[in-house]
Amino acid sequence: MVKNLVRVTVNLTPELVERVEKYAEKLNINRTAAVSVLLSQALDTQAGMQTLGTLAEIAKQEKL
Repeated sequence: MVKNLVRVTVNLTPELVERVEKYAEKLNINRTAAVSVLLSQALDTQAGMQTLGTLAEIAKQEKL
């Protein structure tokens, strides 16, 4: 279990909240957990895309 948590307040559109709530319901988790999962996934995806870009640039330079 996570020991250190920080409370964060955000403003979201009602449509986005509805999407998060539907996601949470599908996974049988609460809205807070759903936001945490979705945010973690988005950040991991972003980091992966940056790494992929770096690897593509290295591969491009190796061919030169």
